[in-house]
Amino acid sequence: MTTERLYHDDALLQEFQATVVGLDADGAVLLDRTAFYPESGGQDCDTGTLSSLTAAGEPPTVRAWTVRAVEDRAGAIAHLLEDTQPEPPQPGQTLRGRIDWMRRLSLMQHHSGQHLLSAVALQHHGWETVSVHLGVHNATVEFAISSAEAAALADLERRANLEIAAALPITATFYPPGEAPVLRKTVQREGPLRVVSIEGLDRSACGGTHVPNTAQIGCLLLGATERIRKNLRVEFVCGLRAVERAAGQRDLLAQVTTAMQCAAHQAPAMLARQREELIRLGKREAVLARELATWRGRQARAELALDANGNCVAVQWTAANPGEVERAFALAFCEMPGSILLAANRESGSFLLATHPESGFHAQEWLRLAGAALGAKGGGSAAMVNGRLPSPEALDALAATLPGGNPRVLGEVA
Repeated sequence: MTTERLYHDDALLQEFQATVVGLDADGAVLLDRTAFYPESGGQDCDTGTLSSLTAAGEPPTVRAWTVRAVEDRAGAIAHLLEDTQPEPPQPGQTLRGRIDWMRRLSLMQHHSGQHLLSAVALQHHGWETVSVHLGVHNATVEFAISSAEAAALADLERRANLEIAAALPITATFYPPGEAPVLRKTVQREGPLRVVSIEGLDRSACGGTHVPNTAQIGCLLLGATERIRKNLRVEFVCGLRAVERAAGQRDLLAQVTTAMQCAAHQAPAMLARQREELIRLGKREAVLARELATWRGRQARAELALDANGNCVAVQWTAANPGEVERAFALAFCEMPGSILLAANRESGSFLLATHPESGFHAQEWLRLAGAALGAKGGGSAAMVNGRLPSPEALDALAATLPGGNPRVLGEVA
């Protein structure tokens, strides 16, 4: 069967009556006519309700079903109901359909906005559109370019909004096979072709829903960009969603300026200065942390005596993966002859081993033999190696391979 698509003739239709002609295998309702748009062409489907009508002389009982999704199944429009609904309506029953209008309006604003945006991008920047997504919460258009300068995107946004303000009529026309006018993007399709036109700006093959003129798009704001499949994906918002986005950004800016105790135009420079200061303080903190670790390493070594073999072997369990601070501690610990220190993190299995150059213990050779036997990966030199075990539980076994087999344990450090 083929469903009569009321949205093709009147995209502003919010309510309609139709007859149930069947139920699909999954319980989806098939109607003889519908104003519900199925997911297609990058545009999300409509949602809404179906409700029963009471015949003359019958008690005024009304049953309603929530339409959660709408699909095009070989020309028949299937209305999928919420799983928690009562028994679905039966063939022959007359129903009233009601579209979730705010959802439909937003989708129409974004679909029309996408046509306009793609046309302006091609006309003024030579950017061809390769794909689109028109969702309830986000909309994107993908251009066949790898990147775009901020100035070019700003120009695109400005030109698009000028076309919106011009209130250009948007119409949809069915053309017999082979009689369609020149389109922005050619299509290979047999049979009649529905063409959506923005007067003087764009003609595109499209089966979707659109607002009557560009002014009803409201406005268009570009958002985040992302490179994907060698193309540039650009987020955009139109109409009420654009107003909500702008209001959210206004409120966020107000919070920032209140916290910083400055005017909005002063915020960028103040943030830049604070960032530079944080970087400077961060570098200074890192220097001090290494200096403190060096002092602690020397103190820790000074408190330990050599064993019977003339070595001082220790293990330090670290709260994080061994990094610059642990490296400074280890180097300072191993300044005295015979010193060997293993610093390791029990959660990740990462470790660092340092040794005094004259200790007679070759760190790199130890990693190649003892470490490899436990699955350790890493590298380094005769005096220091870095590595990681696939299983952190093997760290104790690794420590047991050090000279003497029973290294002393230092206090855990952060």
